[in-house]
Amino acid sequence: MSRSHARAHFSDSPETEAKIKVLHDEINLETNSQIRLHELSVKGLRFSSSNAFSVGDNIIMNLRLFAPTNHIFGEVIWKEQTNKKDDYTYGIKIIMSDYDYYQFMNSYDTYIKNKQQSAQ
Repeated sequence: MSRSHARAHFSDSPETEAKIKVLHDEINLETNSQIRLHELSVKGLRFSSSNAFSVGDNIIMNLRLFAPTNHIFGEVIWKEQTNKKDDYTYGIKIIMSDYDYYQFMNSYDTYIKNKQQSAQ
């Protein structure tokens, strides 16, 4: 299956601090943690963390990417345990993001699509 948006892959995944708020029923859990970014796109991201989230959790992430703070609201759509006992990798479907994140990733997506069309 072909993806509709280009993904930025990190060969040496950067680690960054993120403020993550989990919206779960009537309980909102907030944590500051180190995450390792693996992929970014307009519609999703993949990261690793020692925090245990559940598939279906809605989360708000505040982290530094393309602005002093980028805000991303999304849903955990998959989770897998890494080789480390207490480390997990997550796939997040982005529902809403701030303008800086969207603008940068949309520009990247357009650049990759134009590059692929030029190569054909």
